[in-house]
Amino acid sequence: MLGADRPLGTLTRAHPELRARFLVAHPPGDAYKTEEVGQDDRVELVAVRRLELGAPSAPLRAEALTAGGERRALTADLAFLNLGSAPAPPGGSVVTAGSGYCPPGLQHPRIRTAGDLRSARFQRIATAMGSGSEAALSAYYAARGLATDGVGGD
Repeated sequence: MLGADRPLGTLTRAHPELRARFLVAHPPGDAYKTEEVGQDDRVELVAVRRLELGAPSAPLRAEALTAGGERRALTADLAFLNLGSAPAPPGGSVVTAGSGYCPPGLQHPRIRTAGDLRSARFQRIATAMGSGSEAALSAYYAARGLATDGVGGD
């Protein structure tokens, strides 16, 4: 499995009887996503700095440079992408960080970013709900001439 996004945890919880082995190569920065599956005996987590896939054949082969600096050959019968999604900000006046995300603190006071567009570390639903509430309250305060200090920060 390429990437440690959370659908893997959903799969393992939903199918505890599934007889499979999951070799999960993921970037070190995604380690927080592995907490849910880290204790599952079917899952082997490999934090990698670099992963080079071999020619498409069976079994699939890849050369990994682990987070610890070790070179390791990985093989699998099947490969799945479990990488989540990348930010896709709209063009215009939205300010992006080097990662492609749009942190709220970098935006014009009238621009509100929501959901996954804000940061990679937050879940879509919870973040979108909070962002929507923040935007509604900011508009309410602005329409009434009330101070909005602290509203719309990181």
